[in-house]
This record gives sequence, structure tokens and C-alpha cells, in this order.
Amino acid sequence: MGGDRVRICQTLSFLIDDYDVDVVYVTHDKTAKVLKSENPLINNEYRFYIPKITRYIQAAKTLFNRTPLFVNHYFNRTVQKFINNLILHKHYDRIVCGSIAMAKYLLKHTNAAIYLDMTDSLSMNYKNRISKERILSRVFWRINLARTMRFEKKCVSTFNCTSYISRIDQNFLNTNGKTCIVPNYVHIPQNIPPKNHNSKNIVFVGKMDYEPNIMAATFFAQQVFPIVQQKGDYKFVIVGMNPTETVQKLAQKDVVIVTGKVDSVEPYYQDAAIVVAPMLSGSGIQNKIIEAMAQECCVVTTSFGAEGLEEMSDGIVITSTNPQLMSETIISLLENDSRRAMISRKARLLTQQFLSYERVQKYFRNFIADC
Repeated sequence: MGGDRVRICQTLSFLIDDYDVDVVYVTHDKTAKVLKSENPLINNEYRFYIPKITRYIQAAKTLFNRTPLFVNHYFNRTVQKFINNLILHKHYDRIVCGSIAMAKYLLKHTNAAIYLDMTDSLSMNYKNRISKERILSRVFWRINLARTMRFEKKCVSTFNCTSYISRIDQNFLNTNGKTCIVPNYVHIPQNIPPKNHNSKNIVFVGKMDYEPNIMAATFFAQQVFPIVQQKGDYKFVIVGMNPTETVQKLAQKDVVIVTGKVDSVEPYYQDAAIVVAPMLSGSGIQNKIIEAMAQECCVVTTSFGAEGLEEMSDGIVITSTNPQLMSETIISLLENDSRRAMISRKARLLTQQFLSYERVQKYFRNFIADC
């Protein structure tokens, strides 16, 4: 499940604890599970499928208007009319917008109590990404960055309150409007199966058609892992659904393994000497990191991956994006079993302290009480 869907499911869980909840959403995947199958306590579910050709037409409008690409991509006039009518007749106590991409549908409803879950700042994500793009692509992304920043600022100043997943994202726009922090909670299993202390596996987990994950896995497989491999017969295991052709080409028999979709990630966490998240871009809390921490794994990441985890920094290892320095950090950990075990135990304790359901629910209730 992608990070955006994880966040939406968590938001719905919190709302259903306190309210009767209707859900309106746009999907590009006819085969995707309905949200009510994951949370049957949803009251009404209004699902709109937008086919690929319609999305392309909408995206092309970016050339002729000043709206960000992602907003054009998700906008649909039929959906707008439906939402207008729903708000007019239902008189909701609260309207929670679960994505900045959907915020355009609500900007004209200034008389309603509207709360935006920005999660991470998309404009900050774009800013981090630009330097990694090819020269010709940078012009487009700089234009889109400027549009996105204007749109995000407008949303923050219009809605009752906006939540972010981390303090860094919250501070990035430096704009007027009420804002607060709502991190993701993480499932913390009561019991952890015994670890394979002889494991030689270095594991990366993520949705493998997501560009920051593709960049991270490619960077590690091509520039970091070959240095680590000189110290032993280690394996790099890339776990996650929808691996692109770029990711699949990284596979090397018995050395670099690309699993594709798996029934459960937990066995890979239990069989990992180290879990890596060598992020070169992105924003917001990385679910793959906090999930690994809750599974009592030793996690190595960069400053991009550690965003939003400042209070939990003792439970992760933050390293440089320089391939040589990153490989030295990982080799040092691989050769020190006791240090890895100490970091792993600390990681699990910190998730219990800061990212339990009950702890994060308090943040969320503060958010929809106008921060």
C-alpha cells in the first residue's frame, strides 16, 4: 500500500472513532479495493473513476493555466458538481481534505469547516527533486514548483487548519494560517519473532514505481552496495510492489534481488541484517522506516529519510549521501553485532513512545479542533 493510501486509511480510522463519516474520492484504478472493505464503519462511500485519457487531457491544461500539474491531473468537473451538491445538502460538521491534490474541490466553500491534511509539502518535495532531474526537465519542474508553492499557500490561508507530518514540512512554506503536526502512527506488534543473526541481507522496502524510491534503490545498488560487497557475501534485497523496468534491471542472481509484491514484508524485516532507506529526495515521514523500527530493525537512512523523526534519532543511523561514506557506515554496523542490536531495541522503544495509535490520535483531535 502506498504512503498516501496509508495516510488516508489512518485519517479515516481517527474520524470514525468520533464521527459518522462519508468518503468522496477519485481513483485511477478500477481494480483498487474500496475503502469500505478496509474500514466497514464508513457511512457512505462515493467513488469516481477517472480513465487515463481524461487524466491526460486534464494534465495537458497545465500548459494553458496557472494551476499545478498534480491539481489539473486530479480535477474533474463531474466530481466538483457532486461535491458542491453534497456540501449544500448534508451540512457536515467537519470536512477533512485528505490530500493537497483534492483541495481545489473545496476552495470555494469558505463557509464550511474545512481541514486539510497536507501530510508532506509537495513543493518541498519538488525543490529537493529538481537538482536530480536532467537539465531539460529542470525548467518544467521549476515552473511547477512555483505554481505548487502558490497553491499550497492559498490552501493554508483559506482552510480552518492544515496538518503536516513533520516540523520541517510545516516550516517550509512560512505562510499565514493555522497549522499543526500529525505524524503517522505505526502498527507495533506485541511480539517480535527471533531475528536471523547470521543474515547477510541488506533490505530496502518501498513502492517501487515511486520516483524517490527508484532513485534510492538505483543509487544504492549501483554506487554503495558494490563497496559493501567487497567485505562479504552480502545480498541487497529490494522489496515492494510495481517495480519499474529500471528497478528490475538492478537484479543480479543471488546478489541483488527484486521481489516485486509480497504477501507480507515482516519476514524480510526479520531476515535483515540492516534495513536501508538511502533517500536522495522526498519529504515527510517515511513509512518504510518507522515500520522497520517497530519491527526492531537497525535502519540506515539519509537526512531526507530521517525527516520528521528528530525525536527518534537515537533509534536510526543517519548517514551521508556520499557513496563512500554511506558504505563505510553500513560496513561498520555489519561488523558490530552489539551496536546493531542496541539501535534495533532503541528503535522499537521509540516507536512505542511516539508513534502509537493513541499518541497520534491526540494530535489528530487537536488538528480538527482548529489546531
